[in-house]
Amino acid sequence: MGKTIYVIIIILCTIVTTTGCGKRIEPEENSKTNTSASVFQDQIVETFEFTNTSLIYEEGKTKLQTTVTNISGKNSYLSEFKIHVKVENEIIDLIGFVGEELQPKESRVIMSYSIEDLTNASSISYEVVR
Repeated sequence: MGKTIYVIIIILCTIVTTTGCGKRIEPEENSKTNTSASVFQDQIVETFEFTNTSLIYEEGKTKLQTTVTNISGKNSYLSEFKIHVKVENEIIDLIGFVGEELQPKESRVIMSYSIEDLTNASSISYEVVR
């Protein structure tokens, strides 16, 4: 009788432990991306080239990632740049911050965030801020 109770308790403990004690796991939001080649064309603005741009929406925010490269033959300071994202008939402006001098052919990967879903963007353009 004592062994039976002991076995039942061990079985119950095992079941409760392996099932997470009834803890609910909330489903993660689906992430969305925009892979349109026409939206993510490489662009040159002044002495900087913007490449490898991507838009990913997950966990309630959009991350825009782009690589900015100094394509001039000399060091060039880049404080920040504006990112103009066209979604339907609206332009959403983001800021990309560099804040330093880039040597020739030097690159930085910059990430900017928005709480809006920008994955339906139809175009992206950049404006250098000096």
